[in-house]
Amino acid sequence: MVIPEKFRTVTKTSKLFALFLFIALPFIGFYFGTKYQKVQNSFLDCLDENLKESLVTDISKPTYFIDKNVVDSSDSNSFRYDLVRTDFSESRNVIYSLVNWFGFEYEVSDDDQYVAIINYGESAGDETFTLIKNNGELVKEFQDLNSSQRLVPMHWTEHFYWLYQGIPTEDPSGVIRVNADTLEVDYYNFEQSLQESFKQPYTNVNSGWKTYSGSDFDISFQYPPDWEVITGYAQKGAFDFECSYITDYLKNSEECAGTFKSPEVRVRPIDKPLEGLILQGPTSGLGGFCSECAIDNAEVTINGTQYVIPVKIAPPGPEYSMMNNYSTSPDGGINVNETGNNSIWSKIGIELNADDKITYETIIKIVETINPN
Repeated sequence: MVIPEKFRTVTKTSKLFALFLFIALPFIGFYFGTKYQKVQNSFLDCLDENLKESLVTDISKPTYFIDKNVVDSSDSNSFRYDLVRTDFSESRNVIYSLVNWFGFEYEVSDDDQYVAIINYGESAGDETFTLIKNNGELVKEFQDLNSSQRLVPMHWTEHFYWLYQGIPTEDPSGVIRVNADTLEVDYYNFEQSLQESFKQPYTNVNSGWKTYSGSDFDISFQYPPDWEVITGYAQKGAFDFECSYITDYLKNSEECAGTFKSPEVRVRPIDKPLEGLILQGPTSGLGGFCSECAIDNAEVTINGTQYVIPVKIAPPGPEYSMMNNYSTSPDGGINVNETGNNSIWSKIGIELNADDKITYETIIKIVETINPN
């Protein structure tokens, strides 16, 4: 193939253009290189700050672990169990020790002030309960808790520690609550303990909370900054073909023929999307029931009106591992008459799901901030 002469001829214009590129390209490359380096530095600085913050957060919290060592090499069942506490300064302190065959189990209070310890004996029913402070100072050895039934750890609620008396997966005779501050010991039957352990006063909403305002129910409410609001419509239910099902939810029953979508507002922790609060219109009427669950009647005040939310509290045990510890549904929950003037709905159904006490408390606080617009 022969290239035409006009494409092979060096002209004055081509020489000037080549000279321009020879001079300009280094400067253009240098300019864009500096811009790219700034972007990289900004990204690395941000990444470095985030790493620093995460490291500070991690090391600022004390950690606990059990160190097991052989005491007598001639005795295969002679062990020393040390509870070691490591704080942010990386100092390791042995705060509790026990020499026996089976060791102990421990649980630290949420504020890291107390450590509850169950010492295991040679057989079930030989357990003892000991309470210490985070520096290893002995608070009390509760010898009076000894019984023929075994002691099984349950959980902390503030400065109250709860223990099962008996095997929880079978038929526990009761639950023990120990007040770490006053050292008082209370005994409950199984159902009483579940209700009592989750009751506590609800505090005021934090000033940093966000405000949501929506048109479906024409309401507003507040929620924490690390939570999110998801809006939409619930799945169509039985009222699609039975208009009478939802007339009680409408301010004007004549609108039923054109109202087939039930509004839904979900308020949930960003890191726990399966938990949180659901505000919704009428549902299909389907809902779960737990005959073994205890009921905690959560009293709330919404826009000056008092309501009671019957919250189901799931008992412990592997057969309930798929359930939320605290839950309710439109079937077993409540409807509140707190919609705004511009909403076609007269009621709001309240459903909640939480696995821990803090999330449950927060949901109750959110509910109490509901206001019609």
